[in-house]
Amino acid sequence: MQVMRSDKLGYNAPIVVYDNKYYRYSDPDYSISDSPIDEEMYDLIATTVKKLQEIEQADTPSELEMMLRKVRDKLILLL
Repeated sequence: MQVMRSDKLGYNAPIVVYDNKYYRYSDPDYSISDSPIDEEMYDLIATTVKKLQEIEQADTPSELEMMLRKVRDKLILLL
């Protein structure tokens, strides 16, 4: 629970204890699966995608191109 409450994994989950034995989020709209990535992680992913695109060669499989496009499109939506 402490790790989920902390920034160690990037969650910062607003977990509270009630009745001395149950856990819940203090913010009912919070969802750990909806945690956005921070700006540092975004920059790292964006730089990685850019570098992969730079080294991309004509004979690169179209599957890689498709994956890079999907990652780029998802990142654009996050910010």
